Order: sequence, then structure tokens, then C-alpha cells
Amino acid sequence: QILRWDLATGDSEVVYQTELSSLLGGLAISNDSKSLYCGGTEALIKVSLPSRKIEWQSSGRVISIVPLANPNRLLALHSKHAEVAQVRDTSTGDIIAKLNVNHLKDLRGVTPDAELAAFASPARRDIVLANAETLIETKRLHIEGFELAYAAYESRQGRVFGMDGKGRTVVWNAETYEVVRDSRDTKMIRTELLAIPGTEWMLSIDSVQDLLIWDPGSGKEYSRIKVPPPVKVVISRDGKQLLTTSNRNKNAIFVWDFESMRRDLK
Repeated sequence: QILRWDLATGDSEVVYQTELSSLLGGLAISNDSKSLYCGGTEALIKVSLPSRKIEWQSSGRVISIVPLANPNRLLALHSKHAEVAQVRDTSTGDIIAKLNVNHLKDLRGVTPDAELAAFASPARRDIVLANAETLIETKRLHIEGFELAYAAYESRQGRVFGMDGKGRTVVWNAETYEVVRDSRDTKMIRTELLAIPGTEWMLSIDSVQDLLIWDPGSGKEYSRIKVPPPVKVVISRDGKQLLTTSNRNKNAIFVWDFESMRRDLK
């Protein structure tokens, strides 16, 4: 079931019902918060709330989805024999552009309102930078011996981030591609790397599965949020809503008032 929640009262209503066990590979809210996108085994499904469903065929499992700043464009990651990032038309489902990225597992850290998208390619230990709409590759960043797992691009200060999931963070200048910070903190091993819209902060999951709001540029931690152990985390483009999925509650989807979670942050 897909539920609509009243975040003030906790009341909910079923707005769509389907086999979510096959859809939790990809999940995203549209820019106008009126549609939900779900990735299936061989399909990309758009649910226009409250109940209208549109299904587009996919060659392989849709494992990650990001609505772009252009309301007519959607970035999706498909996986079958190889990983392919695709830009689709949100009205027709037509494929506008695509990019092959070896062993890319998720679109972590792709900022919806940024011109650039940063893709982690663990097989080659590269970060691939590409135009978010055309998927034309602009640069590959590489550090020898860096076991890259996650990547993100932050547009406010023009920084590119890479993480290895073992406590190491590398920060590049997006214009000069020079390394401006290379640090390791084994006490704070983080997974996931999502840019928070309108801020210079990132959202990650730590080793005890708490959500962390932090600044990769300085390493400073701003807030720690306890939620049911998350499998997937999605931030809406306006930064007001946070979606998490959890295996502990029969593939439950949780919708959080993210704006109130970070209201007191400075």
C-alpha cells in the first residue's frame, strides 16, 4: 500500500495499493509533490496521487530515481546486464538521454536542482561528472587507492564529494578538480550521501543506522536523527519531506516532515 500521512496527527489513508515488495528498488517524489515514482523489476511506475497509475516498460530493474529541476525530466538508473542511467520524459516516459556507468548501484547524491550529476563508479574507482539532463560526461575524478562507494555534487560552493563507506571522505573543487580535503574518521563510518537542497549539508546513514546531517567540507556533524533502520532515503526537491523505507516493517515507507527536523540547525 501507498499511504498518505497527516504528519500532525499521524492519521493515514491508502491512496494506492500494489505489490511494493517488487517496487522498492527505486522511490521518489515528483517536484510538485503530486506524483510518486516507483522502480519495478521491468517497469518504471508513476502514480499520480490519489490513484492514477502510469507504467513505462524498462529493460531491467529500476533501482534508483531522481526527479530533475526541469519538471518534464526524470533521472533513473536501470540495471540488467550493465548499469545505465537514463533521463526520461515525465509525461510520455520516452528516453531522452542515457549513460553507461560500470557497477553504479544508486543515484546517491545527485542533486535535483544542479546542472551536474556526480555518479560513483566503484569498479573503476572513479567519480563521473555529467550534465544532469543530457548525461554528456564532462569529467572523471580518480584517486589511486581510494575505494569509492558514494559520490555527490553540491552546487552552492561547487564541491564534489566522494566517500568509501569506511570513514574516508575526499572533496574536490568542481571547477579546478583539485582535492581540497582528504580525511578519514573511522569512528564515524557513513553510508549514503545525499545533498540537502538549499543548504551546504549532506545527509548520510551512520554505522548504527541513524540519519546524520553534516558538512563534508569540514566534517562537522549538525544533527543525528533516529528513525526505523532505513534501506532507502529520499529527500524531496524542496527539502521539506524525507522518505525512508525499512525492511523491519514489511517494506514500510515512512514520510517525515524534514523541514521541522532541521529547523533549529544553524
